[in-house]
Amino acid sequence: MNSHPKHRSGFVVRLGGALLALIVVVPPSAVIRGEDPPPPSAAPSRSAIAQQKSTMASMKAIAAAWETCFHDFSTYCPPKMAAPDLQWDNIKPAELQALLVPTYIQELPLQDGWSRPLQFAVRCTTQGHQSYGIRSMGGDGRWDADSYANATRTLKAASDIVFSDGRFLQSPEGMGR
Repeated sequence: MNSHPKHRSGFVVRLGGALLALIVVVPPSAVIRGEDPPPPSAAPSRSAIAQQKSTMASMKAIAAAWETCFHDFSTYCPPKMAAPDLQWDNIKPAELQALLVPTYIQELPLQDGWSRPLQFAVRCTTQGHQSYGIRSMGGDGRWDADSYANATRTLKAASDIVFSDGRFLQSPEGMGR
């Protein structure tokens, strides 16, 4: 009989004839970035997951409306907004509502799943490239970064949720893109 137990992943410990296996599941992207896995107690609650999903669904709906408007007018900027520079310029919710409601979306979600205001912004480059951004403070209620450009995938469920140019730049790992 082989004295070494077979195992595929995790750690196997033999304690006086009993076999104890500990399997740690870590998303591959976390391993690449060198992040430690979150402790089991840090797992988001069902309520937090529902709030994240609600926020992400609202962002996708806003983005779909904004992108459709862009196809009609070739700009993400509200009509009375001064031409943005190379930096991200915030857009007031009332300006975005005037641009999108009711033609592109019946009701513009203005709050995330935690009932905090969403933030909207646009950016233009000197080459004429335009970007839009939508972000939420996430479950912790504070901004992780001061820019849309610094967003990354994260294991932290309370982190910002950032959507820009048709994709999530930052969202809780495992919540989909």
